[in-house]
Amino acid sequence: MEIMMAQEDELYTDGVDAISLKSNPHFNFGKWEISFLKKECQNLGLENIYQKYIQRVQRSFLSIFFVLQTMINVVHVIIISSTSKQSSDLFPDIICYTVPLLVVWISLFAAFKEDFVKKYPYIPFVTSCVALFSLIVADLTIPIYHAMNTFVNPPLRVAYASHLLFVIYMFLPLKDNWLTVILGTAATGSYIVVFIYVTYELSEQTATKVITETIFLVAVNFFGIYHRLMNEIAIRRTFLDRRECVVGNLLLKFARNQENDLLLSILPEHTAQALEKDIAALLLKVRDEKRKNTIPQQVHIGKQWRGHAINKLYVEEHKDVSILYADVVNYTMMTTQLPVRTLVETLHELFVKFDEASKEFNVLRIKFLGDCYYCVSGVPVKNKRHAKSCVDLGLRMIRDIRDVRFSRNLDIDMRIGVHSGSIISGVIGACKWQYDIWSRDVNIANKMESTGCPGKVHVTAQTLAMLENEYIYEDGTEAAKNDPTLKSFNIQTYLIGPHYYLDNIFYTQDDTNTLRLSSGVKRKVGSRNLDGSPSRINFMKNSMERYRDIMKQADIEMARELDRMPIGKFNLNKLFTTKSSERRRTPEDEDRESISPCLLCLTPLTRELKFLQEPDNVLKYSTLMVFFVFIIIFIIQNMNKPFSWAYWTIISVSGVILFGILPITWFNRIWDLYNPDVDIAMPKNPIALRLYKMSDNLTRNALARHLIYLVSVFILVIVSFIHLVDCSSDKVAYPTLEPIPTEFTMYAAYDLNGDISTKWCLNPWSVTECLILTICVSFLFQRIHFMLKLVIALLILTFYCWIVFGALHTMFSNSASINPTLSPNVAHFMSIVFTTVIFHLIDRNSEYIAKVDYNNIEIKLEATITKEAKGS
Repeated sequence: MEIMMAQEDELYTDGVDAISLKSNPHFNFGKWEISFLKKECQNLGLENIYQKYIQRVQRSFLSIFFVLQTMINVVHVIIISSTSKQSSDLFPDIICYTVPLLVVWISLFAAFKEDFVKKYPYIPFVTSCVALFSLIVADLTIPIYHAMNTFVNPPLRVAYASHLLFVIYMFLPLKDNWLTVILGTAATGSYIVVFIYVTYELSEQTATKVITETIFLVAVNFFGIYHRLMNEIAIRRTFLDRRECVVGNLLLKFARNQENDLLLSILPEHTAQALEKDIAALLLKVRDEKRKNTIPQQVHIGKQWRGHAINKLYVEEHKDVSILYADVVNYTMMTTQLPVRTLVETLHELFVKFDEASKEFNVLRIKFLGDCYYCVSGVPVKNKRHAKSCVDLGLRMIRDIRDVRFSRNLDIDMRIGVHSGSIISGVIGACKWQYDIWSRDVNIANKMESTGCPGKVHVTAQTLAMLENEYIYEDGTEAAKNDPTLKSFNIQTYLIGPHYYLDNIFYTQDDTNTLRLSSGVKRKVGSRNLDGSPSRINFMKNSMERYRDIMKQADIEMARELDRMPIGKFNLNKLFTTKSSERRRTPEDEDRESISPCLLCLTPLTRELKFLQEPDNVLKYSTLMVFFVFIIIFIIQNMNKPFSWAYWTIISVSGVILFGILPITWFNRIWDLYNPDVDIAMPKNPIALRLYKMSDNLTRNALARHLIYLVSVFILVIVSFIHLVDCSSDKVAYPTLEPIPTEFTMYAAYDLNGDISTKWCLNPWSVTECLILTICVSFLFQRIHFMLKLVIALLILTFYCWIVFGALHTMFSNSASINPTLSPNVAHFMSIVFTTVIFHLIDRNSEYIAKVDYNNIEIKLEATITKEAKGS
């Protein structure tokens, strides 16, 4: 019993922190790899359920896309309307921004109809292609139309190339990744064609500009693929975490049931509940005292319980009960003639039958000692017919032992005594509990058994008076009449034989002259199936069979959990639901109440802090993507032919810092990859061990992760803007600068000899494109609060606004625009703003899903632990 209490103590003390096991790198090996997650879903047979869940999540992202695209188009129309003097100039542009939006709403409407999609699985792909085609065609039409009709100089560029690529990879309900790659590649090719033959056709640096745009679009495609894979990893991990939670609860219930079965095989239910309640209170007390450090941490719960048990008795007095004692006749002969194993098997078969009969007749078995079996009726629940229950049980025992006698060819029988009166019941002992009953009436029942007659139930006059004349009886034995104990209490005894059976199928009558027939006894004749004994439940049921049952139940529970699993903060699916039953309050609506609507903070705040301290198991991928974006920005900037030493110094230092972060964040994963067969393999080399621990700490340390995030974003911002220093320094060096309007901003200046010279400074759109990639990275990291990411993005946006509209206004105003009446400066700023809005909404939705899932698991775990500690 001390072991059970120690397990309860450990479960309660450490249970709430069980999820922190995920912070163990060895526990997490491979659990955040896409191949592992897919294989795990397939091995568990969960792929179909996962696909249903991902469809619901995709509809949530599609809801965001609907609102986002509508907002972007409306804002764009309002901006160009406010900057144009003639409405005729706006008509083609407005048509291109409104008609595709209607097509999007109409075509993607079907994706919200679950029954329709289930019947026609190809519908999401078809509607996505239609919606995407309408948006891309409209975006390409505007620069082509104005190049052929209004001859805007410099020619217009497409407005939403990066935006629509992000839509393909992040919003559209496409099931397979290869479909998104095909659509992304086709869209990229379409935009490159327009850049070649429309936007940069008349430029002197067409090849350089097109290569720059191509590099940017390829980078956007890679970023979209990366985001899609990371999103799939997060969703699959969320899905499998919920599965683990469901299985864990079922296994915990299974273990609890086993524990209860074991406990109830020793103690009756009412006594076990009282003990469990006190044990739970003691566990809570010890846990609180340990937290307050008022007692040593190493205090053993068993010692605490022994001190508690000495001062408290678990005994109760029960009146109006009947006690039955039974003994196997010729048991001593059996022990000398039968092999030990056969003897034990025979007793086991008998006592299993007796236990089943006891449950059937509402009789509480106390214990058995050797061949002695005794029990009581009327405990713990009052039973007005307790005397009849014991007599019926005694008659069933006689029948059962005769069945065993015939099947095993043994000369055995039962001698049974029953007496009615009062008892005291309870538990004695502290380390090894024993439940027993005590009283004078218990001793009388014992004497009734020892002085009884084999094959009959020996009852006292007190018991017979309660039987309401339902049995055939005869006078008691001579041994009972001469027993000193029974004589001292003036006990009269009677014998009841097995003249009718308790299954109410038939009764028999004995022709013995000494039998007296009680009034009210009915005789029935019928047939009985001698093999129809109740099925026996083995306490040690096959564990694998139980485990398979749990897994089947887990699949059923997982299908039910789909309605509770988070799909996003914003969802238009309810607007398209026609059935009133589907509009009722869902479990996910309840989950929203535990998260603040604006900041998405978990309540209580301690849970929010605990969530932020969870390990970022994909930090290595985030740092790798940061370095990839750094390389892309470096290539794009070099296409503009930088020349200052400051540029190359900052690029070199930044590259060294970002590249130096990679081996630290990746060392743990690489080491585990090359040591797959070693359990908890730790490097023996001191340097390697230090790197291994550092890699592990970076994943689990929230402060270190935030520092890496801030440094990475800061470096990318500096690298994106560094080329502007060259242009601004030229303006200072040559005060007679005169801008020459062209797509690539160039400045004319007089050199030291008085001759005019031109220096190609940069393509302003390359700065905007580099900053778009930086904004994407700023929302990339996990376990960083989405509001911090938004603040960083807004700071970048504010600084860029000052550059575009203030410090270098002329430079950006000479670049290409996206509408003939729209200022290029506004076009640059709109691109950055729309990108920020896109990633903020996606990041907010993803964080909501992660927090709801985390909160559900935490709540369920704490509730389960509390429930188990209380013994519920």
